[in-house]
Amino acid sequence: MKPIKLIFTIIYLTSGVFITFGQETNYEVSLEKTFSSSAMDFAPRFINRQGNKLIYTSSKEDTAMQLVNLFYSEKTETAWSNPIALIDKKDSYGAGVPTIDLDRNVMFFTKCNAFKNQVNFGCKIYYTYLSGGLIGETFLLDIPLPDSAEHITLGHPYFSNELDLLLFAADLPGGEGEMDIWYSKYNRDEDSWSTPTNLGPEINTDKSELYPSI
Repeated sequence: MKPIKLIFTIIYLTSGVFITFGQETNYEVSLEKTFSSSAMDFAPRFINRQGNKLIYTSSKEDTAMQLVNLFYSEKTETAWSNPIALIDKKDSYGAGVPTIDLDRNVMFFTKCNAFKNQVNFGCKIYYTYLSGGLIGETFLLDIPLPDSAEHITLGHPYFSNELDLLLFAADLPGGEGEMDIWYSKYNRDEDSWSTPTNLGPEINTDKSELYPSI
């Protein structure tokens, strides 16, 4: 039997440098210059099953590379279209990390807003309905949270279309450390979300766990 060759690839997004350890592979990794810039470009997600519509996160609109936004691109027969920004910067202190419920055409993402003192920032998970590559009005996702959740941070959502499960990072009380990975189950019959459940010490530590995916 032919041995399996393991390939590990590190992608340094801000400079577009690829470092590959290993030998042969059936896949060719190349830099997609339509999306990549001198800023941070990350968290790409296909928003349809055909794989020709994509939304990703980038800080290229911000010269300090501190605030990110969502960008949309569509693949034609020859190339990807020039990305367009989806969130008005006047409405957000940063938006990114999209994930899609393909059955309902709903996109979840992180959006950060300043508190009244304009010093501390609060990030929560929002959702919107997709129309083509454009988004409509955005709504705060109604996951049941403690009454004291105003300054709790939620973000980095990942929705499993197979399990109707939303994974996300949060500093909710009762966790293992700083930011933990939690999940909430979506009930399609009732259009409701379950109370968040911590993934426990097998996954979470006393440090911060971020960017979950399946």
